[in-house]
Amino acid sequence: MAKIQDRIDLIQGLSQRMHTFLVDLSEEDWDRPSACDAWQVGDVLGHLIGGAERQMESLRRGLNGDSGPPDGFVPLDAEGISANNARQYVALRQSLGDQLLTVFDQRYSELGRVLNTLGAGDWDKGCWHMRRGNMTARDYVDLRIQEMTIHDWDMRSAFDPDCRLDAESVGALLDIAPMWLGMTFRPGPAIPAPVVFRFELDSHPDRNHEVSVTGSQFQISTGSARDADALLRCDSDTYLLYMYGRIDSSSPRLKVDADPALMRQFEVWFKGL
Repeated sequence: MAKIQDRIDLIQGLSQRMHTFLVDLSEEDWDRPSACDAWQVGDVLGHLIGGAERQMESLRRGLNGDSGPPDGFVPLDAEGISANNARQYVALRQSLGDQLLTVFDQRYSELGRVLNTLGAGDWDKGCWHMRRGNMTARDYVDLRIQEMTIHDWDMRSAFDPDCRLDAESVGALLDIAPMWLGMTFRPGPAIPAPVVFRFELDSHPDRNHEVSVTGSQFQISTGSARDADALLRCDSDTYLLYMYGRIDSSSPRLKVDADPALMRQFEVWFKGL
């Protein structure tokens, strides 16, 4: 497990990387469709601003012993949360106008200061998250890295379809991937026997693993599954883009040994956000 300070520094590095990329965009560039459904490039940045604001508020409440939902919280299913987010952050982007990047810089500078005030005894305190419910302050840092890395790619790929994920963030996202699968799993009817999907990563063989799905539940394990129903081989970037729903199993970046219908079912069970 990486030191928490390394994770905080990574968040700050990602925000600076995004600023450097975005600062010279034209008005037309901000309006380009991103790789994130329903959002233009500017809308993605609005979402990242909102994410930093939510995290700081959740940390404030959590450090004061309140890890439950905020007043007025209305629970929604995953589809409802996504639809609400899509509308909310388009509106935020529009309200900020040409101050969008300035506010982004401000919020991530504030977030860095807040995270650097936490002491050793604070990182395991509970904080509220609308999808995860109660999660630790430490896990929330990982979630912020995840969102920043994937959405950085969402924006960059609008200009360069062959761009890669931030290299310094890939290791962190591989650490976070099991948590992400848990957040995106859509349980369905139980099936007679588990279906096993094996993932082999060319550049990180120590990360090879199996995902076993019973329809209503799933389990992740390591080791060699000789009886896997599906085998996927790829590099780390491709694995992460697949897991986060940015490409599907038909992508030529993936080497797939499986019935295409089985892979489509995996993408129903684990639907990227």
